[in-house]
Amino acid sequence: MTAALEIVGFLLCLGGWAIVGATLPNNYWKVSSIYGSVITTSTLFENLWKSCAEDSTGVSNCREFDSMLALPVLTLYLQNNLLFSSFSVV
Repeated sequence: MTAALEIVGFLLCLGGWAIVGATLPNNYWKVSSIYGSVITTSTLFENLWKSCAEDSTGVSNCREFDSMLALPVLTLYLQNNLLFSSFSVV
């Protein structure tokens, strides 16, 4: 029973790391679109490290967050959870 439980725990750990590895490089964690007219449509998206805006022509402008204090509250909460969950694995 103990060996089976350890194997299940290890497989769940590997699955968790695979999910974290798949979601961290993704830029589109939070997406919002602004539709004015056909010409002035823009999309705003952000993840843990940067915030970007893209207009209807495909030109994007990205801004990286300079410090932890400059982050929005939800993003700061997610980044701290990532940090503490990394320490709990070790």
